[in-house]
Amino acid sequence: MSVNIPLIWVVAPIAAFLSRRHPLIGLAFYGVIFVNLFFHIMPLLAGAGFGPGTLTALVLFVPISAWIIHACFGTGRLSYKALALIFVNGVIFHIILTGPLMLFINGNLGSAALVGTQLANAVLFLLLPWVGENWRRGVLVRPVT
Repeated sequence: MSVNIPLIWVVAPIAAFLSRRHPLIGLAFYGVIFVNLFFHIMPLLAGAGFGPGTLTALVLFVPISAWIIHACFGTGRLSYKALALIFVNGVIFHIILTGPLMLFINGNLGSAALVGTQLANAVLFLLLPWVGENWRRGVLVRPVT
């Protein structure tokens, strides 16, 4: 629930809307998919068997991630540094998502603070790729030669 409302129903459509002028913002959502891919496949690779989300990761996240990386990054496309920024953005999103949620579950954070951090997380999720696009006059969004 804490992922679906701010990210899926608010931020992802905004990112899609801005994607033509801001490609890193448009691709930011895939950072979450890349990170989810690792979290859902790691139990399988560690020998713990299938866990929640493993099938989704194998059937959806692996092909989508491979296609996005192939189609959007490399020679004539965005740099792999831009891909790294998108991945780091996904990691930061997950840290801010789960950290306050764990504090709330353990009674160390109130509901208003939890909602506030999740709303701030949504803003930060779009802000970091925007800063990346504007950093050093757009070096991350210039096509790689």
